[in-house]
Amino acid sequence: MPVAVHRLGKVWAKGVPSDAARRFARLWPLWASAVVLTTLCAVVIYSASIGRVRDLPQPVTNFFQWLTDFGKSGWLLFPTGLFCLVLLFSDWRAVSRRVAAAWTEIGLIVSFAFLSIAGAGVATNIFKQLVGRGRPVVFDRDGAFSLQPLRFDYAQASFPSGHATTMGALAVVIAVVVPRARGPAFAACAIVASSRIFVAAHYPSDVVAGFALGAAFAWFLALMLAEARVGLAPGPGGTIKARATAIRSVFSRSGGFSIAMGCLWLAIFGFGLPTAAV
Repeated sequence: MPVAVHRLGKVWAKGVPSDAARRFARLWPLWASAVVLTTLCAVVIYSASIGRVRDLPQPVTNFFQWLTDFGKSGWLLFPTGLFCLVLLFSDWRAVSRRVAAAWTEIGLIVSFAFLSIAGAGVATNIFKQLVGRGRPVVFDRDGAFSLQPLRFDYAQASFPSGHATTMGALAVVIAVVVPRARGPAFAACAIVASSRIFVAAHYPSDVVAGFALGAAFAWFLALMLAEARVGLAPGPGGTIKARATAIRSVFSRSGGFSIAMGCLWLAIFGFGLPTAAV
């Protein structure tokens, strides 16, 4: 832990947040479009969405009830958070520097995913309570624009959607770490996010706003990490790429995966793989 904090303090220069903010602001047309789309959904199609959802066949509703569970943040946060803690508190002194560097790169990438989803989720929960918009379950009684801030009640926590926020953040994480998968990732995450409409948990505007919020938070975090060269780095054409030099060096070797897993076991438990083999 002291080593990690010391190294992070050395690379996290004062100009990192401001440089990231400037790059983030260059995408203002994208963020403005998200605001416009959210507004249009809120004003135009909120009533139609309620009627259509209520008329869906039961098998379709059951499918979306199953699909929407993939939008929960817990199944992503618990394993990634635990994995990062295991790496952080393991003893890497008996492991070769190359393998330790590979696990460090993996840990930083996983940390990026954890912080993106967790941070976006916290921001969404704050927005939910400040706005206090009524969910579709109270539509017949209060309408679509029932605002009761700071009620801390499920029925008054519709805007924005937490599931959609998680999916927006996850889509950006995948796009950064595995650029070739960004198209399918955004499509799959958008479908999961939209399931909140079909299970009558949110209005379309809640989903659009949540997805945009999650994506924006993850992208801004990616920009800061890339500016600091912590796990990520700037790529060509304004893109961001994962720093994986040590990962490729270790895992591309013959038997590299077995060696890496053996070293991980040794770092965690202090026995298993002979030091000479690593």
